[in-house]
Amino acid sequence: MRVCHVVYSYVPFDPRVQKEVSALRLRGHEVDIVCLRDVGQPSVEDLEGVRIHRVPMRAIRGGMFRYAYQYATFFLLASLLLLRLQLQRRFNVVHVHSLPDFQIFCALPSKAFGASLILDMHEAMPEILAARFELSMNHPLAKVACALEALSGLIADRVLTVNSTIARLLEARGIDGRKLLVVMNSTDRPPSVSASPDDLLDRMALAGRTVIVYAGGVDPERDLETVVRAAAILSKSRPVSLLIFGKGPESYREELRGMIRNAPPMLDARIGDWIPPAKAVELVSLTDVGLVPYRRNPLTEIAMPNKVFEYAAAGKPMVVANLSTLRGLWESSALFYEPGDELDLARKMERIVSERDLAMRLVRSATAVYERHTWAHYEAELIHLYESLIQERRMGSSTFTS
Repeated sequence: MRVCHVVYSYVPFDPRVQKEVSALRLRGHEVDIVCLRDVGQPSVEDLEGVRIHRVPMRAIRGGMFRYAYQYATFFLLASLLLLRLQLQRRFNVVHVHSLPDFQIFCALPSKAFGASLILDMHEAMPEILAARFELSMNHPLAKVACALEALSGLIADRVLTVNSTIARLLEARGIDGRKLLVVMNSTDRPPSVSASPDDLLDRMALAGRTVIVYAGGVDPERDLETVVRAAAILSKSRPVSLLIFGKGPESYREELRGMIRNAPPMLDARIGDWIPPAKAVELVSLTDVGLVPYRRNPLTEIAMPNKVFEYAAAGKPMVVANLSTLRGLWESSALFYEPGDELDLARKMERIVSERDLAMRLVRSATAVYERHTWAHYEAELIHLYESLIQERRMGSSTFTS
């Protein structure tokens, strides 16, 4: 089987794309990826047997028109590149990642040449517009996004999404429910770290301190200013080390640094750059609290980030933003704080680090949830999907009309 992934992101960075590609490669299938090109990255690269083709552009955060320009530019460049690759490689499946949903249209020539199309909706486009630009879901732009979402789903042979909440939204907004498959952003059990936690704590001057590690996006949506303030409150009763790693706008990172400069003396807070997954696993092994912070908005209310699965797989007691979809799955497996409320977050972190029986009960419950949603489970469903699409094409039929 020959598969091409198209993603408006950088490779290797997006964990969902990496897991889906690895699932194919482990079974001997041929994989190409069309993606963005970051500074210092080659335009073409073979990475662990995967052929990566990068279009000559970067994603830069900005306003609505900046996003529209970048999405349109990537769409045009990816369309031309994918057409050339389709003629050369004869892909059986083209797997297009959203955002944006309309990126699926770049694969229409591939469909004409016999490829099946998968639309992988990492997020819901109408909700992300509402969250990013503070729009009502009744705003004309949100309605246009809903229409594009439904049309994109019509073109695709199958539609993947990251949780059942979004799947229900997509079906209500016009996508055939029989096309939908939920593939959560779960994870495998973390590999054992090369150094013992005690050695790492000593090496990083963290011994004898309450350690909180966050590795992920560093932007306002992650509510990290609330995390810093909560860690400062917690440090009034115990020495605390807060380690934040990830990519994000420099203006926001500088805002966090300013807060840290004014932090109490018992708080040791550090902000670092993005770290590779193996290093993140190593550092997460040190954390006393698994933090999943978010602001409340239409997008985060339906979010299910991979971070919550990573903490559960690592056996870490969690404090999670009190958002409906997160609470729906992890109700009895984490403590929940009100987004933006540093006092509430500090109280919940204090309970985790001081009440050992509570922490262990939460870990046991989260482990049970995780075991029902391991990546191995979703990987098997994804491979079955690929194989069923190939079989349908060979038989000259399709389960659905598009």
